[in-house]
Amino acid sequence: VYAFDPTPRSLEWVNSNKFDERFVFSAVGVDEMDGEVIFDFPTKVQNVSFSRGDSTRPGVSLPVKRLGSIMAGLNHPHLTVLKLDVEGFEYKVLPDMLATKIYPDVIAVEFHHRMYGFSDGDTLQAVHALRSSGFKLFHVSQTGREYSFIKR
Repeated sequence: VYAFDPTPRSLEWVNSNKFDERFVFSAVGVDEMDGEVIFDFPTKVQNVSFSRGDSTRPGVSLPVKRLGSIMAGLNHPHLTVLKLDVEGFEYKVLPDMLATKIYPDVIAVEFHHRMYGFSDGDTLQAVHALRSSGFKLFHVSQTGREYSFIKR
């Protein structure tokens, strides 16, 4: 299992725990580009999740890589399962993934519509793009935020 998250609280948590050697953590975020982007600090001090920066709140610049760059660096030509809970970055990651013809067998994604400035329409557009690329939607959670797709 490969996990990616550059945010300070996640790094602290990973460094304070012991994991099976099959868990590989990298302090980089997943985005539509390679470089650095602004992550907004959580709105409440007890929250952990940083989000895609909107330039109206204080943030921190952190490293990100495209999914294709991460796969190339790990010498992974294919993904079996991709799980995304990336606090708004999914609206950029998924179109980039499809544009570069990366087609995991299964995708589990938490959409953040009605949060961070994203709308229901943004999620519907992402779902349509996935379905148009040969993914079948097979589950939506009761909250209406977690979606699961399988490649047909």
